Amino acid sequence: MAHIAVRKIASAPDEAAQVQKAFAASLRVPVKLLAPPWPEVVELARAHGLSAYDASYLQLALALRIRLATLDKQLTRAAEELGIMAAPRAD
Repeated sequence: MAHIAVRKIASAPDEAAQVQKAFAASLRVPVKLLAPPWPEVVELARAHGLSAYDASYLQLALALRIRLATLDKQLTRAAEELGIMAAPRAD
């Protein structure tokens, strides 16, 4: 979420206060830490040309059967190839 906030503020400095407020609210969302099965992550990364970081998100979405929200085109493409309904990306 921090990365998204930084990118948004860089592209729209006049919205910095609003972005910072939304980011602060996101920190109150309960988070459950899960350790990914690394061999699966490595295989997804290799098969789809992703970083291990991005492949770990993909693996988690697959395992939990949840939608994947990303602005990354390559990660969106991989999710679509695997039948995950990725959230629409903003181009």
